Amino acid sequence: MLLVLRALSGAYRSMRFHATVAKAAADDPFLVAIDIAEELVAEGVPFRQAHELVGRLVAEAVVTERSLRDIVNETPSFQRFSPLFDDGVALARRRSPGASGPGPSASQRGRLRQLIDEALDRL
Repeated sequence: MLLVLRALSGAYRSMRFHATVAKAAADDPFLVAIDIAEELVAEGVPFRQAHELVGRLVAEAVVTERSLRDIVNETPSFQRFSPLFDDGVALARRRSPGASGPGPSASQRGRLRQLIDEALDRL
């Protein structure tokens, strides 16, 4: 177990994170499809129907090689979801425990730090 922990420790120390790449991935317009479906469900649309509606938009974007944002902006019944495409909005909406949003991520980092400190105290 200690060998594995040492190996992982070395791997984590050598990791490099590319914030610009991560930000671009977090703002990927296709991820907003999830938010649109969630908003539809919050409005009372059954999930199966919301999934189908948003799936059609995604399919149109893929088939026509256009952005999902453009498709949403051109579809009157979906234009109200345009603000979901703004930078950082999709990521900020990830608020549940363990999610990738800023709040849960900070909580996870704090918990990880606590677990590391506890483990080091036991060594």
